[in-house]
Amino acid sequence: MKKLNQQGWGLSVFLAFIVVFFVAIILISIGSEKVGISGGSGTPNVPINTPTGSNYTEEEIEKAKSYEREVGSVTSTYLLERYQNQIDGTELVVPTSELMNHQYLTAYSVAGNSCSGYSVVRLKDQGLEVTSYIQCGGVYTTEGYHSSFDS
Repeated sequence: MKKLNQQGWGLSVFLAFIVVFFVAIILISIGSEKVGISGGSGTPNVPINTPTGSNYTEEEIEKAKSYEREVGSVTSTYLLERYQNQIDGTELVVPTSELMNHQYLTAYSVAGNSCSGYSVVRLKDQGLEVTSYIQCGGVYTTEGYHSSFDS
């Protein structure tokens, strides 16, 4: 009968290694989600573009950001009431002028700069995703804003 070699890893060392490995995997996945490099379905970050060296106050910039959020909210209401959340295709662009024409939104300005923009509505597995883009003169412009969609 053969004797077992008693100089290898034991079961307790092997199980400890497995536990440490899984803890490391969990920590890496949490860290990558926070940094934004994972493929998770976290909230999308829409960076902003404000002019450098501008003379606008934080309050004025916050007013513009507030308008951006309002455009997104009003677009969701508009889609629900006008389209019953049913869109043709996978993407729909809703300019603020259309929302104003149907009395869902009023003209808005910040520090004497009129604001305009649009929302992009995308059909996703979970439903509709609304992303708003606005431009308020030199005060605030959402990164990714294209004036060709703003009519």
